[in-house]
Amino acid sequence: MSRIQSTLAALKARGGKALIPYITSGDPFADATPDIMQALADGGADIIELGIPFSDPMADGPVIQKASERALARGIGLPQVLAGCSYEVQYRPVLFAGMLSHWGQKGPAEIEPKRAWTFRQVHWLAHRHGLPLQTPTQHPFNPLPLLRLMLACGPNRQVVDAVLRHVWVGGGDAADPARLAALAVQLAPMRDPAGDDVKRELRQAGEDALARGIFGVPTVELDGRLFWGLDALDMVAAALRDDPWFDGPAWGDAAVSRPGVVRR
Repeated sequence: MSRIQSTLAALKARGGKALIPYITSGDPFADATPDIMQALADGGADIIELGIPFSDPMADGPVIQKASERALARGIGLPQVLAGCSYEVQYRPVLFAGMLSHWGQKGPAEIEPKRAWTFRQVHWLAHRHGLPLQTPTQHPFNPLPLLRLMLACGPNRQVVDAVLRHVWVGGGDAADPARLAALAVQLAPMRDPAGDDVKRELRQAGEDALARGIFGVPTVELDGRLFWGLDALDMVAAALRDDPWFDGPAWGDAAVSRPGVVRR
């Protein structure tokens, strides 16, 4: 039984009703969210619904919509909304090309119609969420210097955000040596990104990811379960909220291989 289910069952047993307030993460500002949640818990809230800012929450009404707009205007969104909750985000850079080679796949940019669609969708999502995004002058590019830089810094939200902005904001050459040098100065890595220890760590991260069955990026691992892609964030949120679907056999049953035609 999940924590939500046990709380509701206990309230029902004593004839009580649940107080379930809703707040939008990052409104009125990011650092306030943990304090607001604590104040609600201290004030008697039985369950707190923590909303992730979304650019068009029309169904939630004008009050929540305005709260989301204010939070998004401050750059609040996953994973920053996780601050103050009972879990943490650990970033693990891996070499995507190594995964493609291992699983015998081509990258999205290697299949022209898929490349064109992927960039259209990415630019649409950026537009929808009000985020700046410009395709770099060269893509695909060699990501190794950036991956090693993140590891050398000790990857966290700020480091990852800076690297993604380096690639996707401004439309520059992500692999340009002068830009890479400037980014390294900005991030001030604790280790040498070109050091053998960093290179070994990146290779090991890739091997560990493959051993877990990871086949693409981004992948979120939560309690031993793997969630792939941006569109899986709803599933991640549901699992974090103790959705009962994850307590039963559905997760495992859905992945059972069935007999089928084999392509040769």
